[in-house]
Amino acid sequence: MPPRHGPPELTLSASKDEALQAILAALPKDAVVRAEDDGVGRFAGQRTVAIIGRNDDRVLLFEGTWGTLKPRLDDPQLEVAFEERDGAGTVARIRREAPQPKSSGTAVVGDLLNRGLTVAVLVVGYFWVRSQPIDVQLTVTISVLGGLAWTVIAFLMPKKEDRGLEGRIRDALAPLTVEDEPSEVADADAGAET
Repeated sequence: MPPRHGPPELTLSASKDEALQAILAALPKDAVVRAEDDGVGRFAGQRTVAIIGRNDDRVLLFEGTWGTLKPRLDDPQLEVAFEERDGAGTVARIRREAPQPKSSGTAVVGDLLNRGLTVAVLVVGYFWVRSQPIDVQLTVTISVLGGLAWTVIAFLMPKKEDRGLEGRIRDALAPLTVEDEPSEVADADAGAET
């Protein structure tokens, strides 16, 4: 199966400082940007955090709250390391954390329960607004069927891939990326067709 996110190494036509500035410009305006020696400090809410390595040779990227990120600052969700090569531009190596295995059964049951509870709250709210006594059997039936229908519809709806941090970084580096030269095999195939 081909990688979903692209190659782990990009050859750039820019210096590492220009690449770093392109990455920082692509981050949200409320992103926390710190040097590696400074630490992260405290922040409120869900944020994107960028920690710039010594000598601007790498960027460690995280998304989350202060409480969830503080214990894992040595294990970034995404790391971009830069290596400048003489006369060949800069190479950016992108390393993302290993994906956590998800139990599909647990996720489906959790979604079904959450959606069923949401439907139950709406039905109870309807009875309350109408000043009617709550019909428990009807509420349970509507909640189960409504939650099930909502889950099926959500499953069947087309989904847009969330590229997250890596997508944002790849989009920022795309204008600086050097196109790969066509392979000799492709050139031979093109010559054979003419």
